[in-house]
Amino acid sequence: MSKKLRKPENKEKDFSNKIIKILSQNSNKAFNYKQIATLLEKDDTKSRNEIIRDLKILASTKKIIESEPGKYLIKALSQDYYEGTIDMTGRKTAYFVCPELEEDVFIPTNNLNRALDKDIVKVYVYNRRKGRRPEGEVIEVVERKKTDFVGVIDIQKNFGFDKATGNWILSIDADEEVSPKLAEEIKKEMKKEFKNSVNGYYLSRKNIIFGKWIAHSGWYPDFQLRLFKKGKGKFTKAHVHEPLSLNGETKYLKNEVVHHNYNTLTQFLQKAINIYVPSEAKNRLDSGYVFSYADAIRFPLKEFLSRFFSRKGYKDGFHGLMLSMLMAFYHFLVFAKIWEINKFKDLDERQTREFIKNEFKKSKKELSFWFTKEKIDEIKNPLKKVIHKLFNKIS
Repeated sequence: MSKKLRKPENKEKDFSNKIIKILSQNSNKAFNYKQIATLLEKDDTKSRNEIIRDLKILASTKKIIESEPGKYLIKALSQDYYEGTIDMTGRKTAYFVCPELEEDVFIPTNNLNRALDKDIVKVYVYNRRKGRRPEGEVIEVVERKKTDFVGVIDIQKNFGFDKATGNWILSIDADEEVSPKLAEEIKKEMKKEFKNSVNGYYLSRKNIIFGKWIAHSGWYPDFQLRLFKKGKGKFTKAHVHEPLSLNGETKYLKNEVVHHNYNTLTQFLQKAINIYVPSEAKNRLDSGYVFSYADAIRFPLKEFLSRFFSRKGYKDGFHGLMLSMLMAFYHFLVFAKIWEINKFKDLDERQTREFIKNEFKKSKKELSFWFTKEKIDEIKNPLKKVIHKLFNKIS
């Protein structure tokens, strides 16, 4: 008689991040495991036991507090939680900018939790892995930068989605291609269709710009929600790079879509001038931006420092330098467009000379900081690195 094969047991789930998120969003309220299980929509015994386990682990590691037996509160804002501003990349991911942190923190799309560009948010910064950039998750939107939005429904793509005959839709643009490894990964996931509750998948993109894959500078991993169940996803607005709106659970795949982005300088400049610059200028003004002459220098400088230093653009070599400068130029054009909308407001010679002098003085300090920091980061000896950081007052 043949032996029946025993089904492998399911791996235990880790609810830690979801628990922290719930407690952080309700920082003045204590929860027991039953209340958390209800919020997570988990009513099976196994999941509840795992939630109890994770609560105890989080309490033992001082990430949460057991305020009374069986009831838990989030720990008061600690060194892992920061308040700052969201800087959207235009590709559905973002960076968290905070004066207390020496580097911008990468926020994947699924960790934005409905935060939008320039919103003031509270972010939990995960423990940094060796050799990896810092990542975080938006815990709370403290203040919205913009509350009114104007847009038109993307009828063409939504119409195509409605006409699709399969159960799943893979939305790919004309300048994108699915890599063979990603194709195999998608096929494997489709076989699990009836075994999980996933309604959509985020695919990372390898952006090929001027003939080279740009692995840093804020261009990678560039996750996009592109694979989803029919009827679960649609475009809601027609802003440039508007993301899909999806109902239900999502998951990230490992392999990439190859995106043949900018092939020529002319292509980059034409898209910037004709499409992106007018849209960005309008969005800034609609968000309450107050015109400042100093931003003629601040806009491009901030973008360059963010791309080349904070987002490690220098690791992309000369391409990284040129792209950082081109993105800085793009932000200079955004300011120029706002200046045009403001009827080319003028300053006299003395005022112009004075603000330029002040801004370049500040710029010199910022550049000096980043060059010093990168030089220190190259030091291999841990003790020497600490000494140099202390000497240069770099945390």
